[in-house]
Amino acid sequence: MTSIQDKIHIAAKLSKISLSQEELSELNPKAQKIFDSFEKLNSINTEGIEPLYTFLDQMELREDEVQNQITREDLISQAPKTESNHFVVSRVVGEENS
Repeated sequence: MTSIQDKIHIAAKLSKISLSQEELSELNPKAQKIFDSFEKLNSINTEGIEPLYTFLDQMELREDEVQNQITREDLISQAPKTESNHFVVSRVVGEENS
């Protein structure tokens, strides 16, 4: 099982936030309380309980209609960086060094 400190490191890395050891120590008990609350919620048996409210029942849906189609060339021409007609973006997941 992943420790709270590991989860904080993962979240910070994905958010591209650097944390000092002091900040990490301060966040540890706060994060522990949050994860404990989620664990309590996950342990509740909700089988057979209907949701109290859903917006989908009251939402008026419209028909899908094709409008203002943008060509691939138009999109690619507006991208800051492309390669072989594909968008080039910074790597976030699986990044080794950050």
